[in-house]
Amino acid sequence: MDAENLNERKTRRMMLEYRYLDMEHEEVETLSEQYVKKFVDDLIPDGLNPFENENLSSEEEEEDTLDEEKELSEMTSDILNKLYRKITLKTHPDRCNDPELNALFLEATKAYNNKNLPKILLLCDKLNIEVPSLNEEDIKILSTNCKLVRSRIDKVKKQVSWRWCTAETEQHKNEIRQWVKDILIEKVITSIHYDSGDTDEQCPICLEIFRDCMVLSKIRCNHIFHDDCINKWFDVNFTCPLCKSI
Repeated sequence: MDAENLNERKTRRMMLEYRYLDMEHEEVETLSEQYVKKFVDDLIPDGLNPFENENLSSEEEEEDTLDEEKELSEMTSDILNKLYRKITLKTHPDRCNDPELNALFLEATKAYNNKNLPKILLLCDKLNIEVPSLNEEDIKILSTNCKLVRSRIDKVKKQVSWRWCTAETEQHKNEIRQWVKDILIEKVITSIHYDSGDTDEQCPICLEIFRDCMVLSKIRCNHIFHDDCINKWFDVNFTCPLCKSI
C-alpha cells in the first residue's frame, strides 16, 4: 500500500474516532450538569453553597491548560489554513446573507483558532468542499485532537460531583461527605478563646460549663459550642442546634 492510501485510511480512522469522542464529550458534559445539581441537592445546605460559581472539579488544584492543548499550540498545518479559507469564501457574512452559513463561519473560526482540524474536515464535508490528502503532520494533529477530547472527558469524570453520583461504595461517598463537611465548617465556624467575664455559660449540646481560655467554636449566628460537640452535631444536621440557622 502506497503512502497516500495509507494516510487516507489513517485519516478515516482518526475521523471516526473523533466523531465518537465528540459525541461522548457532549453526553458527558450534559450528564455532568445533572450530577452537579444532585451533588448540591444531596450535600449542600440551603443558603450555603461554598462551590457557587466554581467548577465542582476536585479538592485538588488542576491545571487549566491540558498537555494536549499545549501540544496543539506548537503544531502547524497548511491544510488547516487552506480549508479554513475555502470555508470562509462560502460562509463569511460579507459574502452571503444565509444565517445558517454564517453560523458555520463562526463554528469554523472557533475550530480554526483551536487548531481543531477534524471539526474543519467535518464542516468541509457539510459544505461539499473537496479535501486533499493529509500528510503525516496533519494526521498527527487529528490524533492530538482526539487525545484532547479524551482528556476533557477524563477531566469531567474526575469532578467531585461525578465521583459522588457514580460512587460504587459507601466508603467513597463517606470520603466525599467528610470533604464537603470540612469545607462547610471552614465557612461557618470561627475559633475563639472563651472569656466568661461575670457569666458562666454552658455548651448547648453537652451542657458542660465553658472554662476561661478554652478554644471554642462560634458559628455564624454567634452561638458558641465545644469543637467536638458542634462537629458531631454537624454530622447529623448542618444547622445551629439553638436557632436552626446556618
